[in-house]
Amino acid sequence: MTHIRILLLSCIYFFSSELQAQLTNTLSPIEIKTQPADSQQVVLQVNSLGFFKNNEYFNPIVDGYTLFGYQFSPILQYFPNQNIQIELGAYFQKDFGNPQFSNISPVFTTRISSNNWTFLFGSLQRRYNHHLIEPLFDIERGLVAPQEHGIQILFDGNKSFMDFWLNWETMIYKEDLKPEEFSVGLSFSHKVLQKNTFSLTLPLQMVVFHQGGQIDRSPLEVFTLFNPAVGLKGNRSFKNKIIKSIQAEAYFIYFSGNAEQPPYIFQHGKGWDIAFTFKSLFFDMKISYWQGNQYLSPKGAPIYQSVSRSLKNLDASEKIRKLAFLRFTKNIQWKGGIHLGFRSDFSYDFNNHLLESSQGLFLNYTGDFLIWANKNKR
Repeated sequence: MTHIRILLLSCIYFFSSELQAQLTNTLSPIEIKTQPADSQQVVLQVNSLGFFKNNEYFNPIVDGYTLFGYQFSPILQYFPNQNIQIELGAYFQKDFGNPQFSNISPVFTTRISSNNWTFLFGSLQRRYNHHLIEPLFDIERGLVAPQEHGIQILFDGNKSFMDFWLNWETMIYKEDLKPEEFSVGLSFSHKVLQKNTFSLTLPLQMVVFHQGGQIDRSPLEVFTLFNPAVGLKGNRSFKNKIIKSIQAEAYFIYFSGNAEQPPYIFQHGKGWDIAFTFKSLFFDMKISYWQGNQYLSPKGAPIYQSVSRSLKNLDASEKIRKLAFLRFTKNIQWKGGIHLGFRSDFSYDFNNHLLESSQGLFLNYTGDFLIWANKNKR
């Protein structure tokens, strides 16, 4: 059955390769920016995402599983002027095989933009998973925890990019039996060198997770987990019609926390993530190596962790974890706002001598429909 699913996805991928490709993440919502022409308008934006993600894992750290379903989000956008945008809508998620909706929640955001800065209050924008590397932020969070709410500050300049956010995950009230939870993140990059077709970028990333509260009656401990990362990224682009670019990047990731409850059995850890990405006319290929030492990250992909997230191996841990990855991705755009994304990951677990795979297929649609415009605006 596993081989049939992989073969089916591979056929879809290769038969689609003649269509126009665009390097875009189909798991991410379309970025919204206010424009002068948008002022005093009401626009309906419709977002949908069909997803199939199958993880064939057999190691003691993370279980194999399948995510299969769709997300749908209609949002009304009102532009009082060229700098302010108000969004009101809803988010729905249906997992196939579940007769109920797995998630129904409101969407409300006030967005203020000025020059290269944007401030958001309410539902946050998580384009490209905040540009974070997967040891810090699992790409599957876009499928299992897609909504974030709080405050966000964005900067998008010629050489620098910044995404800072506070995501309030669990609200508590007096005498609640659950703890308060929130996370803070930073994704920053600065292009230190741009010479012809070569660029050198310095990325700095961070995720902080806190569990606590003062008015609850939860028996769980109060703790804070800290995951900073610093890296270096070099990119060389080509005018060749076949090979578009080659990118090399390396990150050092640190972990520190004061939790003592499982799965956070380590208080300090670190990891190295080294990758080479080749972008071509036909597909993108990424080769990477991960080595972690007592590494933990509450928001990172489970496969990078040193402590088990597996239901079958709850007590398993690997102080040193070594992994090699080979990834193929293909993103295709049709007219009308439709994107098809294919992702195929192969990993080798050096500790357990296992060759494992993960396949994903994503179909995204985004459409904007003008509902009302003030024809008398000045």
